[in-house]
Amino acid sequence: MYRLTQGLATIFCLSLLQGCGGGGGGKGPESPQPPPSNTRPPLRLSAADYQLALKASIGTTMNAFNYVLGGDLADLMLDLPVPRDVVLLPCPDGGTTLLTIGDRNSDGLFNSGDYVNQAYEDCDNDGSTLDGIIRIELESVTPKDGGREIQLLATVVNLTLKLADSAIPPISVDFVGPMSYTRTPSYQEFRLAGASFSSSQVAGATDATALGVIYLQDHAAETYRLTFGGSLDSAVFSGPFEYATFAPFTGTIGQYPDAGRLDVIGGSGSSARLSEEGAAASNPAAVLVAVDSNGDGSSDAAVNEFAWSDVMPRELFDAFRNPVVVATPLMP
Repeated sequence: MYRLTQGLATIFCLSLLQGCGGGGGGKGPESPQPPPSNTRPPLRLSAADYQLALKASIGTTMNAFNYVLGGDLADLMLDLPVPRDVVLLPCPDGGTTLLTIGDRNSDGLFNSGDYVNQAYEDCDNDGSTLDGIIRIELESVTPKDGGREIQLLATVVNLTLKLADSAIPPISVDFVGPMSYTRTPSYQEFRLAGASFSSSQVAGATDATALGVIYLQDHAAETYRLTFGGSLDSAVFSGPFEYATFAPFTGTIGQYPDAGRLDVIGGSGSSARLSEEGAAASNPAAVLVAVDSNGDGSSDAAVNEFAWSDVMPRELFDAFRNPVVVATPLMP
């Protein structure tokens, strides 16, 4: 899978070979506005669609995480010299990438207040092509717990990935949202709040708003803690719904969660949950999924041991020090 932040890091490193120096202080393009709020009535969850709603909630959130969180990249780039001019670079197998780094304080280094703007045009990497814009604005850097916390604004505009496998439809991504990345000797943490994300990768054309993620990995204890939530709408469903982790997903790095609960809230009092409880609590490969379609507090359909692998790939819980890869597509 082509990981966008990896591609951006590669291009940035290549640009350093082209010569560095003082940078320009141009403002660059403005960030797009979030999509308008949805006006359709909420989805009433049922036995026919609750599993898909749970999967879409997780898949959309994790794809936003995988494709647009550039905090680790900004951390790697911090205080490196920036190219003097706009750099046009050839992609490995055709097409181009236009790299612009705004050095707003003209000190010749990438640091607070600067931005990276990456424009892809038919950028071909082993048969997969990329078009669109990725932009990362570095707002602040603060010392924290023997490391540092980086505040960013990330924007993805009209990004389209066409995979070498023509059987897989093109993937489109638009995103805007603030985020932070903290790296210390013992832990790493990503935070995303109030973001808007649109993509064709999960459940057709999907819009997520008020998207939030907190993902911490404690490398000393070899554990993780993941919470997320937002509002989601897709043409696959008859209406939008909200979702949130009412209990954080926790576990050992490299393994599926052993605790946690995700709730999806629909219309007419309906709700669905994905939870480490009952028989699933003692099965590391399984999780409970259930739906209450009328709000009476009782499950109208449930699977007591639903395979985690049908919800998300285990690689999501690998250490951040390894690439985070989310398989595509996560669902039909």
